Amino acid sequence: MRKTGIEIIGDARWGTHFCQFYQTRTDLADILVPYFKAGLEQNEFCMWITSPDLTCGEAEAALRKAVPNLSDYLEKGQIEILAHTDWYLKGGSFDKQRVLDGWISKLELAQAMGFDGLRLSGNTVWLEKADWEKFAEYERAVDEVIGRYQIIALCTYPLASCSAVEILEMMRNHQFALIKGDQGWQMVENSDLKRARERALQSEQALRESRHRLSVIVDSIADGLYAIDRQWRFIHINKAALSHFGRADEQFIGRNLFEVFPAARGSVFESAYRRAFETGEPAFFETASTVVERTVEVHAYPGPDSLTVIFRDITERKQREQELQKLNRTLQALSNSSQAMMRARDEKEFLDEVCQIVVKDCGYAMVWIGLAEEDEYRTVRPVAHAGFEEGYLESLRISWADTDRGRGPTGTSVRTGKPAVCADILHNPQFIPWREQALRRGYASSIALPLISGERTFGAITIYSKEQDAFSENEVKLLSQLADDLSFGIMSIRWRMGHEKARAEAVTEKNRLEAVMETLPVGVSIIDAHGGNIRSNPMFERIWGGRGPKARTVRDYSQYKAWWLNTGKPVQPEEWAAAKAVHRGETVVGQLMQIEKFNGSRAFVLNSASPIFDAEGHISGSAVAILDITDRVQGEEALRQSEERYRRLFEDDLTGDFIAGKNGEIHACNPAFLRLYGFSNLQEALKGSLADFNPQEWPEILTRLKEQGRIERHQARHHCPDGREIYVVENVVGIFDASGELVEIKGYIFDNTEQHKAQEALYRSNARLNLLAETAGELLGSDSPQEVVESLCRKVMAFLDCQAFFNFLVDEEAGKLHLNACAGVPPEVARKIEWLDYGVAVCGCVARDGRRIVAEDNFHTPDPRTDLVKSYGIQAYACHPLLSQGKVLGTLSFGTRTRVRFTEDVFHNWP
Repeated sequence: MRKTGIEIIGDARWGTHFCQFYQTRTDLADILVPYFKAGLEQNEFCMWITSPDLTCGEAEAALRKAVPNLSDYLEKGQIEILAHTDWYLKGGSFDKQRVLDGWISKLELAQAMGFDGLRLSGNTVWLEKADWEKFAEYERAVDEVIGRYQIIALCTYPLASCSAVEILEMMRNHQFALIKGDQGWQMVENSDLKRARERALQSEQALRESRHRLSVIVDSIADGLYAIDRQWRFIHINKAALSHFGRADEQFIGRNLFEVFPAARGSVFESAYRRAFETGEPAFFETASTVVERTVEVHAYPGPDSLTVIFRDITERKQREQELQKLNRTLQALSNSSQAMMRARDEKEFLDEVCQIVVKDCGYAMVWIGLAEEDEYRTVRPVAHAGFEEGYLESLRISWADTDRGRGPTGTSVRTGKPAVCADILHNPQFIPWREQALRRGYASSIALPLISGERTFGAITIYSKEQDAFSENEVKLLSQLADDLSFGIMSIRWRMGHEKARAEAVTEKNRLEAVMETLPVGVSIIDAHGGNIRSNPMFERIWGGRGPKARTVRDYSQYKAWWLNTGKPVQPEEWAAAKAVHRGETVVGQLMQIEKFNGSRAFVLNSASPIFDAEGHISGSAVAILDITDRVQGEEALRQSEERYRRLFEDDLTGDFIAGKNGEIHACNPAFLRLYGFSNLQEALKGSLADFNPQEWPEILTRLKEQGRIERHQARHHCPDGREIYVVENVVGIFDASGELVEIKGYIFDNTEQHKAQEALYRSNARLNLLAETAGELLGSDSPQEVVESLCRKVMAFLDCQAFFNFLVDEEAGKLHLNACAGVPPEVARKIEWLDYGVAVCGCVARDGRRIVAEDNFHTPDPRTDLVKSYGIQAYACHPLLSQGKVLGTLSFGTRTRVRFTEDVFHNWP
């Protein structure tokens, strides 16, 4: 025998299977705490399966009060306190065999651990009506099996959830039951019920006792119960039924059903009860009560002379079922909207489908989605809708400002960023601006939910129902989740579309950059973080005289031979600008050196490099620009040699010497002077004056001479008597009398025309090289190559002394050229040539053939290709193809209105 710890029971044998019907959690603790305390003290393994009526934490706290050393039992694993979801509903559903097998497994484990047996208790508050029959089968199986094992089992049932039928069923499946009545806990044994039925035939006293015991049970249950005889008279009614009807028992016993409840005549109650009397079969139905505005579930059990009726108020359950059904539809809408986001091709398609889903899955009358505009009126603009709308959206004129038309659900939701519910459109004063149109379409209530991205509300989804107060708290929560998913979907699609657009633009920009790289007259190379060459443009290879050996690290730079121009020392690998950029993060500009090309020739270059950083700020490589300045170096050398030559000529007196009066009249000159100015003889020269050669500067020269006494190496442009212009360098000395008055001028002049031309050519060469170097640097450091291209074109236009340029890019989809940039023509003219066909005009022919065209003296040429530029007043015009890997990406052209031809070196080194 085992001590149960329950006073009314005392000791029990292994295999005892009994139940408890409770009303409160205190009832549970009254029985279960001493029950498990006794088990722990008798070396039994204990399992307490709890429910929401007494949770795991509450059960442990209650047991700890009775068992102060509970921690010791927990530590040695003698007791487990589990939630019902972890035992009965493991895996999501109730499986009878799994639970039975689990008890046996726990017993075997307990005995293996040295415990005497298993003491368990399970609660059934979680049990749904649909699972009741399966659980009853489980209890019958437990009762049959438990007698063969060292197990004591106590099952607890909440009276509020059990009908009288279910109580009787459970009592049949247990050896005895504990029920708390007015006299405290009472034990009702199964065998007593059987004997009571036998004694009822023999003894009225036994019948009364049995009826008393049953009355205790019947009055303890929450279901209403009454019995009527075949004359429709009440013969019994319990407390729950009296409470439901709101009357005393003397108003029922002995009275006719239809006398007490006239409305029952002809109702489903009468028809069901008559059928049960006639057929002897139980009746079951759900219907509205004829007494109160409630819904009841009715069971009618016929006997030989009476009908026992058990009913339960299921109004709240029905409401919960309807609410659950509604919430399930909303959950389905949530799921479907998430799938819609995944398959939507654009935002409009996604919004339309979500509106259709809300109407179809949730059963609402109408739904629409609006976006908040930042205009003066703060408009909420409808962008999608579904359901019965019939022009309603056209009449809305909703604002999200704090105005009359902004204080409705939609405007309020956008303005506050919170859900706004209108439970009764008919009586809500905030809905007055739209009430008439809404009621005309049958709308009774509405809800608006904000669409939020980050901290910004960018719109709202508004839902209309034909029922008043249609949006419960749980429904609002689910719809808010749907609005959050909708917001996420909109922003995801926008991000995706923006990403796709950005990717397309990036490809276009890459192609443009490739075209610039291909045509750039500066060598460009991209280097990785180790110093290895990733790629180079054609000019880079042209400067180095072909494709060189592959450099993988800075050490490989030893294959590139170069010498510093100022010292003549070889350039070491770590001294290259690229090495300093990747190793030190330095930007190095203008390394002046002489290189040996891979074809054996030599050239002078300016070498520059700048580091490239990744998103975390780490050096990921560098960009290198190398500029061929051989022409400039050679020009400087030519200038030096020219100056040396003219110095020798001056020293050898090959300059033009003269003597002139105080006003510049020529008094004497040497043969070199005559040759310089083109005089045929001395007499012709003596008729001239120095003032005639440079009339603009002569007054200033005369003033300086009087003030300074002499002027040395003065450079000037002189007009010769034969019409020529020459550039000279003159040294002039004044001869003064005793009073300091200028009386004579002496000097010598040498021809500087050749040197001036060399300087001018060098200036133009330097200007071109500086332009290329500056533009290359801008291109390497710019995030907007397009802007650099436009800047380059304007600088080249100024350098070439041109008045117009045009840049067309190929549009493969249109099959035409599109004007990307231009200057020198009015905007209205540019709009007329925004699109150009292949083969049309000079640019169309260049794009078609991929070859440069230079058209000069256009006003006197019959070439029809020049008609377009001729109409702009352009006399000379040059157009270049923009090539990338042999593919024409567009054209670049320059035109002048002031000259009929370009000079010979205008396009030198411009590919």
